[in-house]
Amino acid sequence: MRQTASGTIPARRLGPVRGVLAGACLLAALAGALIGAPRAMAIPSAVVHYGPSLPAGLDQYAAPGNVIVVTAEQRNRNPARIRAWRARGANVFAYVNLVDWRKPLDGIEETLYGGAFPSSWYLGNLSNYPGYRLMNLEDTSPIATYNGFTGTWGQYAARWIRNEVIKDGTLFNGVFLDVWGDQLYNVPVGGPGTRWDAGVAKWGQEIRAQVGSGVFLIGNNTQSHATAAPLNGRMWESFESRRSGWNHLTGLGTHPGIVSMFPWPEWRKPQLDILWRNQANPDQATKDMLVAAAQRVTVTGTDVAVGASDHQGGFPAPFGSGGIAAPSPTLPPAPPLPAVPRTVAAPRAAAAPKPGVPAVVAGVSGVGATTTVTTIPGAGPPITGKRLVLSSFARGDVAPWTRLRSAGATVISNGSARGGRVALVTARKPGAFATLSTLVAPHAVTTTVVRVRVPKIQLPAGGSRALVVLGADDGLSRQVGVVRAASGDLRWASWTRTASGARTGLVVSDKVLPLSTWVTLRATTDWSGAAARDTLRVGRQVVLRVPAGRLAGRQVKRVTVGLGRAGTSAEAAAVLVRSIAVIAR
Repeated sequence: MRQTASGTIPARRLGPVRGVLAGACLLAALAGALIGAPRAMAIPSAVVHYGPSLPAGLDQYAAPGNVIVVTAEQRNRNPARIRAWRARGANVFAYVNLVDWRKPLDGIEETLYGGAFPSSWYLGNLSNYPGYRLMNLEDTSPIATYNGFTGTWGQYAARWIRNEVIKDGTLFNGVFLDVWGDQLYNVPVGGPGTRWDAGVAKWGQEIRAQVGSGVFLIGNNTQSHATAAPLNGRMWESFESRRSGWNHLTGLGTHPGIVSMFPWPEWRKPQLDILWRNQANPDQATKDMLVAAAQRVTVTGTDVAVGASDHQGGFPAPFGSGGIAAPSPTLPPAPPLPAVPRTVAAPRAAAAPKPGVPAVVAGVSGVGATTTVTTIPGAGPPITGKRLVLSSFARGDVAPWTRLRSAGATVISNGSARGGRVALVTARKPGAFATLSTLVAPHAVTTTVVRVRVPKIQLPAGGSRALVVLGADDGLSRQVGVVRAASGDLRWASWTRTASGARTGLVVSDKVLPLSTWVTLRATTDWSGAAARDTLRVGRQVVLRVPAGRLAGRQVKRVTVGLGRAGTSAEAAAVLVRSIAVIAR
């Protein structure tokens, strides 16, 4: 038995630690006809197996959209088998536990917590499971040296996942993070707003920065908004919707059920949750319950999987509908990764770069790129700094940007002869939004440059709409967009959005947004101190300067471009985006 947010439920741990598993018309005018796909309602299946050998029965799960979780050591034991599953459309995840230290069982685990493991990386003398030591994942965790690496446990673990588990992305395209969430239930550790919550959120972002956007990350535990941000979704272990009162489907409270949690904007897309039972042979009523719950929340028919097993070889035949639907939006393999540095330290100053670097290129310059001078036509003086993301949509490429949209909104890629760009279009629906979003390496001083055209935007007097959002990891964000002035003009504006959604610190420019005109926005943050200011340029002209205010001391960790959430049904709008660059200084 273990205590969870839903009360006391049976969750037998089988083997050391591993059993804890847990607008059409508007669009036609702007970007041509949109051909929408019908809503797919098939539900993929999931299976979890922790044994050292892989039974032949696992092969039945190797079908489009299905999920197979096996030990990370299978990278060494059965790489051909994993590649075959991937070739048949399955998502194959590596099991990883960064919460509980134990004696390594295989070669890959030996490099994770074997040898002369530093005692300072334990969280006191706590144990989350008998015979095992609880790791320190708080945001204030200490620095130690291990295997030639100096840094925190979270930093070491993130690099270990990249170098030892994901590598080139051709085997595992996902990581199953067991016990990974905002709170523990066998020891009094964690909860929203605690050091543990902040740490899991921080180290989750570290893992995401290391493996990139092309890898699924699933957490098997309860999640806060902060810990959810780096993840694609969570495992709902021992899922149950048939109880009276609180249940995993519609329950509310600090840790709500999946109906409330699934639409959270924090989850990275494509989203993937797993509804799970720790049973080798669930009855038909249990299978029907899981599939019915998945059907209720699914948006794409590929974003929720259902499954059951005893993790060691007792698992039923797939009982979702995986394999009969079109392949899921499987993430591309991660790009080749550089060798991990053996220490985490401030980088040495780079030699003076040469100016004239092309402003926009197809593809991405990843986190940690060298310092350059980037010249962006129409954006003012060249920008010296580290390119975090540099993306052009001339060919319809979107990676590493994730498309986020609500019901009543559309995000499409238009690669026509008209120049090619990403079109973001929202319909007339309250609360609608349509954006491109990505995580970046945290920096207080950044410049985000967006080549954008706004053909239409409807707002009531005093209403605002964000076009660029620069977010910290605690829900606060600097939002840059437009406000409808009393005169009726659409004027550039900036404000802070709190975690609860409140708009504060609104500053409105006297400069007007030119509709149906390509402009270059250059939003620069400086959150290094209370006296620092953010700046918005349109072309070469400074149109706003805004005090850092309550954002002082924070860092930009997520960049979102497009149409922020509408407040009323009168706020139909459209945006075309040609390129985005994010540069740290």
